[in-house]
Amino acid sequence: LAIAAAAAAAAATPRFACLLELVESGCPLRFDLPARRSLGRAAGACAVVGRALVVLGGVRDMEDWEKETVASACRDFGVPHRLLSLGRHSELTSKCIKAFEVADDSGLLAPALARCQAEGWKARSQPPAGLGPDRAPLHIVAVVPGMPLASYASLPEAANLFVDTFLRSKKAYRQTTLTLLGADGLGLTFREDPGLALYEMDALAHLRREIHRAQPTTMLQVLGTWLRRVQGGPGSGPSAAAAGA
Repeated sequence: LAIAAAAAAAAATPRFACLLELVESGCPLRFDLPARRSLGRAAGACAVVGRALVVLGGVRDMEDWEKETVASACRDFGVPHRLLSLGRHSELTSKCIKAFEVADDSGLLAPALARCQAEGWKARSQPPAGLGPDRAPLHIVAVVPGMPLASYASLPEAANLFVDTFLRSKKAYRQTTLTLLGADGLGLTFREDPGLALYEMDALAHLRREIHRAQPTTMLQVLGTWLRRVQGGPGSGPSAAAAGA
């Protein structure tokens, strides 16, 4: 990626209006609905920063010389170089790419970029979390419309969700819960990564083995059980996220 960025910047006419580099210490991208409403959902990232090249470490972190190559090429050819952060914890490259794409498609990325622009692309005040303590307890509830739970649990999409929920770069999240709710009223809850979530095929096999634990439940019951479980636990407080699968 670093070499590709340098080659692109070296063209006679820059292909990109700016380069956005994702690093944990960059300007925090804050996604919220009020900001989206103020700018309009139809506004994409190009409305704020123009045509941009996004750079991030793939599989491993970028080496210092790679970062300097990117920065030097941007300086030499007058391409603005912005450092952005999706969070303090290091994450899987695939998750960062998904988050960036979904944020842009849903109209959340443009206002987040506009906020960073208004703040002068100010770097994150808190240092990266590294491999330190996990985030506060989090419960992700995936509601599957129009499909029985067993059918959804056999899809690669379910396996990818399992991987994304529990795994971060170099570490698994321990204070995280995932519940799948099927259209047939059955639910299946996972409270921790069993140690095999890195590979889609292993996660898919695990889901198929665990489907026998599914029980009739509702969103209210799922969240009530989880809240009672985490009361008094570590962290700054629980949060729950519900999404349609």
